[in-house]
Amino acid sequence: MAFDGAHILLIIGILSVMAYDFTNGFHDAADMIATAIASMSMTPKTAIIIVTVFTFAGPFLGGVAVADTIGEFVNIKGVSSLISQSITISAVLSAITFNLITWKLGLPSSSSNSLTSGLVGAGLFTIGNSHINWGIAALMQGHIQGFIKIVIGMVFSPLAGFIIGFFLMKIMLKAMKRLTIKSKKYFIAMQYVTVSWLAFSHGTNDA
Repeated sequence: MAFDGAHILLIIGILSVMAYDFTNGFHDAADMIATAIASMSMTPKTAIIIVTVFTFAGPFLGGVAVADTIGEFVNIKGVSSLISQSITISAVLSAITFNLITWKLGLPSSSSNSLTSGLVGAGLFTIGNSHINWGIAALMQGHIQGFIKIVIGMVFSPLAGFIIGFFLMKIMLKAMKRLTIKSKKYFIAMQYVTVSWLAFSHGTNDA
């Protein structure tokens, strides 16, 4: 069977996506299991198994709404398959590079945001601004869509996490004053629930 340019790009694209998922896994999985392992609620092996299972189940049971949203940022209608595949590969390779750099430097980052930015950057360079859904016009009309969703998420998600974490910790500290040493098993069980749910959410969002 002869391979033309489209087939070669398809193979490169599949390999790139697999490499991206690999970097996404070791980049983000460590964040999900660090607390559980540090508190000795789980062994590293158990934590890795849980994260693997629930991350894999995420896109199948929770859907791929985030992936669908990202796919709306660049309009590739009427664009040749070679160009569209090249845009996708460039976006994935840029996300892989960013994951490796931030992993090496020990910096927390979002793989989804890096992939999205890479997609928009590659699309802007290749097919022009008219194919990018920035979402600014829709925002002026009171609707949130397009690339502006990522910007809003980057601004408000750390703030929301800080506020929610602050008040949840206050509630936890008050509750812990009434607990005995026997309650430790319940906290360990909660670690299993939170790690599983976090891994499931990660699979749903980063599929």
